[in-house]
Amino acid sequence: IETGAFARCRNLCSVSVPASVEYIASSAFAGCERLAGISIDEDNDSYICIDGSLMNDKGTRLVQVLAGREENKEKSYTIPFAVEEIDRYAFWGCKNIEKVKLNNCYHIFLTNGDYPILYCLP
Repeated sequence: IETGAFARCRNLCSVSVPASVEYIASSAFAGCERLAGISIDEDNDSYICIDGSLMNDKGTRLVQVLAGREENKEKSYTIPFAVEEIDRYAFWGCKNIEKVKLNNCYHIFLTNGDYPILYCLP
């Protein structure tokens, strides 16, 4: 799925990813404000979706935090410990998230228009 393939599809609520999908580019689902769920075919060896987060199969690359997920109402998000890489625009559309926790360090999550900015709190 190429860069920006579904970007800004504000009414997109769910997506099913078949086993044949081997690559999902950064920002493929960016700005999909109502996207609450991604169903990954059990035979897909490339991606997983856990707690409203689309990640590579090893959980080391955070592709997209689903903007419509229920957990966003808590206004915070904890990046899974195994994550080593966060795709550009991974949080785009997540207007309710104000704080992000990364490796036991809290970050303030601000937006500048549509683009999120992370500031580390020492």
